Amino acid sequence: SWSGNFYRINAGHLGLQPVRRPRPPIYVGAFASEKMLRVAGAVADGWFPGAFYDPHHFREKVEVIRHAAKTAGRSFDKFDVMASIPVVYKPDSRTLEKLKDKFKRSLVINRYMLRLLGEDEAYSVVSKKLQYQLITPTPHYERVLQKVVRDLPISEDSLQRGIEEMMAVGSTDRCLDTFERFLKAGATHLHISPFMAGRESYKHAARMINSHFR
Repeated sequence: SWSGNFYRINAGHLGLQPVRRPRPPIYVGAFASEKMLRVAGAVADGWFPGAFYDPHHFREKVEVIRHAAKTAGRSFDKFDVMASIPVVYKPDSRTLEKLKDKFKRSLVINRYMLRLLGEDEAYSVVSKKLQYQLITPTPHYERVLQKVVRDLPISEDSLQRGIEEMMAVGSTDRCLDTFERFLKAGATHLHISPFMAGRESYKHAARMINSHFR
């Protein structure tokens, strides 16, 4: 049981006990906020970014966390760093077009990614009210979101670059190269993101990871 300033739980229980003892690891979710990245390094067991980076900006965030851990007198050796990577294995041209549309939607609901791509004009036209933290699942929100996505002033080159740098898309070798780049940038764990990949993409990603990294 717990009684605090904001939440109260009476006789709470877990049906499944955590495997790791004495407790499961506590991750901090952070993306654009350096303050939250520093919190992760200072007190947490790991970092889960939630959205997508390219390896260069991913490495920069890892260094923020590493420095915070060092400042707090903590070892970074056992800190879990998660890279969230969508995998789309050998897409055809139709799937690639759908991928671009869905990626644009992600860029709108997490507009910080537009800054990572250098698309400051597109960033400026996206309202903060559309961000994923503030989503209200109503028909009105969806209509507004669709219009912003449709009219988003982002170049085709930036869309393609974002997909190439932030995702594992294409052949086995190309996907493995993406995984390697994130591991070299500081990731200790790979989270295969459920972006638009079907069952076959997940199964193939599991085979790639198990055969290549073990």
